[in-house]
Amino acid sequence: MKQLIMPAPADPPALHHWREYVFWRMQRIAILGALPVMILDLLRLVAQRAYTSIVIELLVCLAVLGSGLVGRIPYQWRTWAVLSTMLLFSSYLLLTSGLISAGRVYVVSCTFIAGLMLSRRSLLLVWLSGAATLLLSGLHFLGRPPAEIALLALRLTDPNTLLTNGLITLFMSAVVAFGAASLVGSLARSLRLAEQVIAERDQTNAELEQRVSTRTQELAEALAALQASEAKYKNLFQSLPVGVLLIDDQGGYAEYNPLARDFLGIDESPQPIRRASEVTRRLIRPDGSPLPLSEYPSVRTLHDRQPLSGLEVGVVIPQEAGEQLTWLSINVVPIDLPNYSSVVVFNDISARTQVEQALARQLAMQEAVAACSRILLQPALTAAEQKALLSNALSALRAALHANQLSLVQNFSDPEEGLCARIFTRVADERFSYDPGMLLLERLSWSAVPSDFVERMQAGKFWAGPIATLLPGNDLLIQTMHDLAVHSILSVPIFIERSWWGLLIFAHHQADRVWETYEFQLIQVAAGMFGTAIQRWQTEAELSLQLRYAEALARCSQVLLLPAESEAEHQRTLVAALVILCEAVDASRVHIFQPLREGVLLAGLRILADTYAPNIVPPIEPSFDQILDVPQAMIDALEAGQWFGGLASGRFSGNPQFQQLLDQNEVRTILMVPVIVGEAVWGVLSVADRTHTRDWDAPTIQLLRTATEMIATFQQSWEASQSLRAREHFIQRVTEATPDLIHVLDRATQRSLFANRSIAAQFGYSPEMLDEITFEMMSQLIHPDDYPHVLAFYDELILANDGTVGEQTFRVRTGDGRERWLLSRDLIFARDETGHPSQILSIVQDITTSKQTEQALAASETRLRALRDALPDLLFVVKADGTFLEFYAPRHTEILVPAALFLGRNLVDVLPPSIVEQAQRAIFQVSDAGGMELFEDTLTFEQRDLMFEIRVVSIMADEFLFMVRDITERRRTTRELLQAKEAAEAADRAKSTFLAHISHEIRTPLTAI
Repeated sequence: MKQLIMPAPADPPALHHWREYVFWRMQRIAILGALPVMILDLLRLVAQRAYTSIVIELLVCLAVLGSGLVGRIPYQWRTWAVLSTMLLFSSYLLLTSGLISAGRVYVVSCTFIAGLMLSRRSLLLVWLSGAATLLLSGLHFLGRPPAEIALLALRLTDPNTLLTNGLITLFMSAVVAFGAASLVGSLARSLRLAEQVIAERDQTNAELEQRVSTRTQELAEALAALQASEAKYKNLFQSLPVGVLLIDDQGGYAEYNPLARDFLGIDESPQPIRRASEVTRRLIRPDGSPLPLSEYPSVRTLHDRQPLSGLEVGVVIPQEAGEQLTWLSINVVPIDLPNYSSVVVFNDISARTQVEQALARQLAMQEAVAACSRILLQPALTAAEQKALLSNALSALRAALHANQLSLVQNFSDPEEGLCARIFTRVADERFSYDPGMLLLERLSWSAVPSDFVERMQAGKFWAGPIATLLPGNDLLIQTMHDLAVHSILSVPIFIERSWWGLLIFAHHQADRVWETYEFQLIQVAAGMFGTAIQRWQTEAELSLQLRYAEALARCSQVLLLPAESEAEHQRTLVAALVILCEAVDASRVHIFQPLREGVLLAGLRILADTYAPNIVPPIEPSFDQILDVPQAMIDALEAGQWFGGLASGRFSGNPQFQQLLDQNEVRTILMVPVIVGEAVWGVLSVADRTHTRDWDAPTIQLLRTATEMIATFQQSWEASQSLRAREHFIQRVTEATPDLIHVLDRATQRSLFANRSIAAQFGYSPEMLDEITFEMMSQLIHPDDYPHVLAFYDELILANDGTVGEQTFRVRTGDGRERWLLSRDLIFARDETGHPSQILSIVQDITTSKQTEQALAASETRLRALRDALPDLLFVVKADGTFLEFYAPRHTEILVPAALFLGRNLVDVLPPSIVEQAQRAIFQVSDAGGMELFEDTLTFEQRDLMFEIRVVSIMADEFLFMVRDITERRRTTRELLQAKEAAEAADRAKSTFLAHISHEIRTPLTAI
């Protein structure tokens, strides 16, 4: 059963052809044998009118014929088609006629045909299908009615049916017999052929055994000779002074001698190296770059089949103390041997290569030094020119050192972080590019670096090693260096005039980089050359800068010395000076602004003058919030008269609004210098640079300080001239507007030098009669009674000291004959060379009206004083806060306390609370509504109850008059009168009562009568 289920092997060609032949023959026999049977059966079915059976039988015949005629289909598929049709047809016969029909014969025939034509599995499937068909038909037949069974039995006795079944049995037996005979014939032929083959095989084996014996003896002899030759070859191979490597046709290492093994490290790994791709040691070119696998000599020869000669390759051999570089000269020769491709011969040329490299390095060093010298000897006055020449020199140096990166680092002083450093210029491979705006590279504080490194640099010593050792604990800076592919550095300090200027840094991407002696020497020589060149450039640049700055200051001085009559001219002068300064310091913008509020610097600002470079976009002016966010350090420095400046990008993170102002204007560097006028900050000169990150050197700061002093002087001169013009204008307007007569009298000529208005019009005379003031005119003009006093006054004034102002009043006669009073204030206005008074300044005021008013006031005051003396009241002048200012008491009036005890004191301190409360209420009501307030109160003094009536009126804005009248006697008299009135009224009521009683008593007796 297991053999039936297991898959059968493919048919041999002979079996395949036999089955094709048998199928073809059996098909034709079946067609010829089945044709008469089919005709008889069709006639029977037509007689029985079984049309369904006729159609099925015709379809079966057509299917069998079609499967036999299609020759392109494999015989297996055609066999399955025939068997399937026969099984279906037999199923039909068995289901309709039962087991007594010819269907069982068809099932047996199908099983036999399947055994001949198909595999074991197919045979099992066909047998199972037939068995299932027989089983189902038997079960189906048992369940049919007796009538149908009887009918079937009757049909079996039918001669036609018997004839048909006989023919079918005959046909199927013929097919089976033919198949069996064909099979037996084939087996017989196969057996005969097998016997012939076995005989031929035995004969061939005998011949082969004879040949093998002969060959074995020959091979034994050859093997002995080969073993002797191999021993000699191995001894020679192992003792060769060069490395030899045999490469097989697959690129593998077939054989190698000890030197080749040591060169390539073949036995170093746990798994022996068998080909070039498995070599663990690094191979490099003469220039130090890695040698790719495709350029390995054995790989190239395997692909190209061309010999290689004199190929130089370096092999990096790891050792305990480090790595050892061995240089090899390799020759490769292809060989035409089975399983072999080439022979590789290694020759150690390390000694020769080291000598050649040393000579090449010496030559490269000399060329690099010469190239640097030629470059650094070129003149460079600007920072850009210096940077370009230093970059060219670094490029020449990098080419000689084969360096990844070379950087020139410059020190600078930061007001907040102290001594800092930044990359001045840098040359590197494209793979080591970096963002120039990186903050750590723009400003690195040396305080973030270990002090021993800084001390070594300041002492003039070099430092070499990995970055992690240089910057322990500074993870941010280490990560920044790693982002730049810098893992180790060699740094040499640069000194200018014994001052540490900066560093020359040789950076490498390997943390374990070993620096050669010649690299130290070249870097140190280059550092000295850079220091000398920078010092020379600085000296030349300083001289050029001084000349340029001196010229700029001279031009500024010429501009600022030009007179400015108006505010617009003053503005243009300032702008012209700023343009000169902007060009001189190569800035993007220069402007002067002034604080809006005195004493609060930068609380607000007003731009006085502004200029910016032609290629600069007009700046965005600050908002109020940005002005208020100015760093306190800047304000403190400017208020202290010091400059403030430096790097602007990302510096003011604590003042985001101010930083936003700088960023939106793309300012990279700022400088602010206060403009001091007098001893106060008058304004600020602001310089901004959008294109350069620069240090403000001392000459530039000195230039701007000198410029601010010149601007301050210019501003002081402008303010003084403006003040003088304003004062002259003011004096002119005052003299024109004042009603007084102002004149200057010259004593030598006895004539007037200046008068603010026409004297004739002032006194009602015609210009012909009185054109100026002279002593002769004064004698006619002044009242005769007053003229002697005037002359005496001038004689006394001449003897007085400078600055002494004398006053005199006198009367003058006007042109219409009236008299007018004048008040003259005089002083010595000028003296001559001998010190004697030469000019007298007089200010003459018409006081006629004031004299009249004075007289009227004197009369009014006399009347008021008489009125006051006539009043019986006490008068107090009190301030709004209750303080006693003045006091008056009529003559013969009793004063309770001396005035010294209450004048200058408050009501609260002197009077009882009840009176104070009423007084304060009265003051408030008078202040609020005006008019007069009246209240009364009693004051106990020396066991006497005194009653007062107090009236309050306002006399000034914050002063009130209290009129206090003693009403004690009036109140006593009033009380006595009230008592007398009440007594009289009581007597009157008693009299009325008595008269009523008397009248009643009199009327009563009379009534009885």
